Amino acid sequence: MKKVDVVDLNNKQYRKLIKVQRDAYKKILNYCISNIKDIEKAKSIEKYIEAMDKAISNELENIRIDNEKYIDM
Repeated sequence: MKKVDVVDLNNKQYRKLIKVQRDAYKKILNYCISNIKDIEKAKSIEKYIEAMDKAISNELENIRIDNEKYIDM
């Protein structure tokens, strides 16, 4: 059995932290969208938000899978 260092944050706490950060970025970007007169730029920011959400969700899922591997050791 390998020695595993335990992290202070559990997966649920880490997910919450990341979601808080994501929501803060979304607020900033939504403010930018509402103040941009160029529709193409606003659409570009919206696509960025969607990509950011997907990347965060994927990373959190990978962390969850890794955590399960360590728990099963």
